[in-house]
Amino acid sequence: MKRKGQALIIVVIVFALIISVFAISISTAMRSQALEETEIYQREQALYLAQMGINQMIYNINNGADYTTPPNNSITITAPGVPDAEGKAIYHKDDDIETKYGGAGYVEGIGTVNKSQSQPVTRRIFVSLTSEAFKYCLYTSTGGKDGIGWPDTNYFSNPSYGSSYFYNPAGSYTIPYPDWDWYTTNYQVYPTHDETKDFTYNPFTDQGQENVVYIHYTGNKKNATLTVKLENESSINLSIITDYPIVNLEEFGKDAGGDFTWNPVTYNGNTYPILVHSSTSESAGLTIDYNEKKTLTLNGFIYTNKELDKISSANESTININGELMASSLGEDFIKAINIKREIKFTYSNDYFTNPPPHFITVTGTKFKPYSFREEY
Repeated sequence: MKRKGQALIIVVIVFALIISVFAISISTAMRSQALEETEIYQREQALYLAQMGINQMIYNINNGADYTTPPNNSITITAPGVPDAEGKAIYHKDDDIETKYGGAGYVEGIGTVNKSQSQPVTRRIFVSLTSEAFKYCLYTSTGGKDGIGWPDTNYFSNPSYGSSYFYNPAGSYTIPYPDWDWYTTNYQVYPTHDETKDFTYNPFTDQGQENVVYIHYTGNKKNATLTVKLENESSINLSIITDYPIVNLEEFGKDAGGDFTWNPVTYNGNTYPILVHSSTSESAGLTIDYNEKKTLTLNGFIYTNKELDKISSANESTININGELMASSLGEDFIKAINIKREIKFTYSNDYFTNPPPHFITVTGTKFKPYSFREEY
């Protein structure tokens, strides 16, 4: 009898131990699940805070705010009902984000929950921005399509968007401008010409082909002219950066006897514009002169912050601009030239709307929208 009692006590103890272990396991699992649910909830909160910061910054930019200059390139927000938490947005105009994926700028969003604790929960996301400005084939700050008398509207085409896009039909925008420091000093190692007077540049003889070339004007003549002669061959890969008051592009393939094609250069992962012309002079800016009875093809982005004085061509010649041309205004000679019908076509074959040229800054008044997204854990 005594042994039976002892056996019963042992059974009760074992059973109690089993129940205790089971109860502890359930409790641990419930605590683990609760912690996991809390972590998931906090991660969602952090993500929403990061998105709120980005959305607020884009809203501010679209209403005139400027975040292009550090340290004034960030904002911090809080959300009602979420204590000890914040969202932060930082605007980047340079390649200080390791992975590039196009755009006129980048906004980095950082959401943090339990920010004063030893182990805060953080989510970090990037949104790339694009601008309506890069939607146009020929974009100027002062013109409208009815002001130039173009003989055939089919010369403007934008297959990416299913309809023709004329240059600045509203006449109410200002063209973007290049981040000049980036184009001329930051990260760049390419040939440079420092010139004090009129200068004629032939890339085939001056070893500029297959290069990004910076031609820097250091003189004080208001109408100093850079003449780029491309006469020796039938094609070139070249990107020119210059601050000369006036730029003339001429003699395309003259000595080669055939058609001429101009392609931009890709350097350090960036496809440069064919031409970046930014001058502080009051003089007129850019002339494209093609007098061969052949076909000139410009495959890229051409920019001048001055006047597009003229695009001249001979009879029976064809000029195809497979990209985009931006100018601050159109000169009288340009308007006169296009009233005499020439085969000059602007084709939006490269989608600069979603892939604008690197490091162009859009001025206040231009609307941005996000078009690509990436998250970092």
